[in-house]
Amino acid sequence: MVLRTANFLVTRAATPWAWGNWDCNLFITDYLDHLDGGNRSSEIRGKYSTAKEAVRFQRSISSAPDWVASQGYEIITTSELKDYDIVLEPERGYWHAGLVFGGRIWSVEIDRGTVIRPIEAKEYTLGRQHGK
Repeated sequence: MVLRTANFLVTRAATPWAWGNWDCNLFITDYLDHLDGGNRSSEIRGKYSTAKEAVRFQRSISSAPDWVASQGYEIITTSELKDYDIVLEPERGYWHAGLVFGGRIWSVEIDRGTVIRPIEAKEYTLGRQHGK
């Protein structure tokens, strides 16, 4: 899983940010598709092209924690992050998603594309694979 995750992050790092093509929603669905060969991203890619449409779309399918739980992850709140956790952070009316890998949070941010942030000393809402 280490190599598959690293491969995904490195190959997608230079992808330019764009609503409905490479944003925090698609970061997680593309990652999960990369791991298991699924096609979750086809349900999202191209469905919106602005911030307002993205928020509306995200709200129409389910809450991010509910969606992540439906993918086999346990939703927890903790300050102890582990590699492969999906970080879910509430933002102005929507959920921002990231992935813990290598002791950092990888995510996609507006107009910046893929970013790597330090883990702050605070509680996070996470999707964690059962038994990990």
